[in-house]
Amino acid sequence: MTEEDKEKPIVIDIKNIDTKATENFVQYEAFKDLTTFLTNDLNKKVKKKDKYYNQRTHNTIFVNGERGSGKTQFLLSIKNYIKDKSKENKKLKGLYFFTPIDPTLLHDNENFLTIIIAKILNNLENNKKLCNLTSDEEKSFYQLLSNISKAIDGVINNTNEKRTALENISQDQTSLRLEEYLNEFFYQITKIIRKKRLVLLIDDVDMALDKGFEVLEVLRKYLTSPYIIPIVTGNENLYLLTLRRNFDKKIGLNQKVTYQNEMNIDTYTGNNNIINMNNNEDTFSNINNKGSLALDYLTKVFPLNKRISIKTLYELSLSQEIIFKYDKDYNEDDVYAHIKSIFENEPISAKRFRKNLLQNPLRRIVQFLHGEIKLNENENSFSLKDFTNIKKINKKYYLNLLEGIRTWETYLEEGKEAFLLGKHKEAIKYCDESLKLKKTPDAYFHKGNTQAILAELNNDEEEYEKALNNYSKIINNEKFEIISKFVTVYLKMIELKFINDQNYFKIDNKNEYVPVYALNNKIDDTYKKIINNMLTPRHSAKIC
Repeated sequence: MTEEDKEKPIVIDIKNIDTKATENFVQYEAFKDLTTFLTNDLNKKVKKKDKYYNQRTHNTIFVNGERGSGKTQFLLSIKNYIKDKSKENKKLKGLYFFTPIDPTLLHDNENFLTIIIAKILNNLENNKKLCNLTSDEEKSFYQLLSNISKAIDGVINNTNEKRTALENISQDQTSLRLEEYLNEFFYQITKIIRKKRLVLLIDDVDMALDKGFEVLEVLRKYLTSPYIIPIVTGNENLYLLTLRRNFDKKIGLNQKVTYQNEMNIDTYTGNNNIINMNNNEDTFSNINNKGSLALDYLTKVFPLNKRISIKTLYELSLSQEIIFKYDKDYNEDDVYAHIKSIFENEPISAKRFRKNLLQNPLRRIVQFLHGEIKLNENENSFSLKDFTNIKKINKKYYLNLLEGIRTWETYLEEGKEAFLLGKHKEAIKYCDESLKLKKTPDAYFHKGNTQAILAELNNDEEEYEKALNNYSKIINNEKFEIISKFVTVYLKMIELKFINDQNYFKIDNKNEYVPVYALNNKIDDTYKKIINNMLTPRHSAKIC
């Protein structure tokens, strides 16, 4: 990837939502930082003769981002990116990549460290890398594996078995040498495959709630060899949450610590605001200086100078064009053109909608567009289905699309709220704005209700006429038929100064009176409240 690539559009395939989503690498700055980190590491010379204590280092590169932001996609693209980049940066050829490890897929009885070793060995066997070892080299290699196995067994089981003091000392000495054995193991692997560094890709550690702390401990204690570079994805806030909970248990505060809004996760964006603890004396927050221990721990495992941030599509769109396409056989139709069609009279809202859309996690954006696609196979083009009801789309795909957006729906909601607060003129204004964008029965109905109240309050015959005019627009609408007739009769009653308490109302011109409770099943709760407002306090009859 060159500087010219940074200027190229980011093309996202909305058909292949479960595979590689882009034709070119999306996170330019992130890949640039990654290249720098890897190159700097390769430039370091490891003195094999030094004691391991002097070689020990934390090489972990942390890829930080919100849930669904594209971290996994980034991780899966690293190998191909480095392969392409190594054509101009020969040092990158010294890296060997293993397929990603997902701790969330581990079983309860599986140990993360043994999984790493098994994965490395499996890779060597599949690629027949061990076949070239001499008899002595093979014997030495498997003896090293035996030592590692015993040491790991000691670390895992040293508290689960009854042993003599001498056995404990012997086992603990072996366990203490585990780091040295692992360092030698990683060094031997680099010799076998003729590479300088081994790159471990570890995904979704923060979501492995039962394994998260174990993985972090393995990174902190045992993946400290200069010959290995772990690249770990996750969300910093979720890691901090995992650490704080674990530390609470270790110091015996799990029964005393109380959390206020332990984690406020935005339903739509997935953004996390880390826990806030109260000020009780027994809280871990105060004992631990408000969680600084967790922060310090994470800083040690994930050095601040080796962190990569995954940007949202909106942040990327500030410097690069974002293009959505449907499969390589289809034209790159402008998705934004289809989106703008629902904001014909609101260009500002269309612009804000685009911003809101791109600020959502990449995974949800692609799933939304994929789910709402309408294909035109004859013209090899695609468009979006009718999704004028943005609130339903918002809820269906857990998106945040409505912030700052003014649609006929939002205007109408504001009108209803103003009505219930007694701000009648303001309510009419919002209904009018809603009707400008879309002439819906709901807007006519709520505008009519508001005008009816004003008519009664001010004894204004003109407002009566306006209310009746709005009701006439929905009189044939099945949803509002009964309500319209009922309110129309009510208005006529007021006009005639027929103010007696009523429990029955005359419907149509027939000599039939319908009890109020008979209307219950045809009027939903929202309209009951509105009509109750109209009937109170001058009438005792209510729709209950």
